[in-house]
Amino acid sequence: MDKDYQWGFDTEEEWDAKFKEWEKREWMSWLETHLTFPFEAIYVEGDGKKVRVLELVDFDPGDLYGVIVEARQERRTLDLPLCGLEVTPETDPNYGPVKEFAVYWANR
Repeated sequence: MDKDYQWGFDTEEEWDAKFKEWEKREWMSWLETHLTFPFEAIYVEGDGKKVRVLELVDFDPGDLYGVIVEARQERRTLDLPLCGLEVTPETDPNYGPVKEFAVYWANR
């Protein structure tokens, strides 16, 4: 896992500093440069099944879910919230960026 990705902090000051950084981040362009497509993930906010994430579809900062991705589950194509996905194992290069976005989105 890349040390540049962070989502757990020891102090309130560390948390505040990271959150301010996240608020300024252009999430779609950042995710486009930090994710490698396609990748496997588990749809933890839904049925708990594995999906293959194909691409970023949309980002709406006013929406409940924020970033939407296109994914395949068996023969179906789905639009799913990125914050509802978990990449496994933690050694997967996509784990850090997805987790960081999910933590930011849940705490905004």
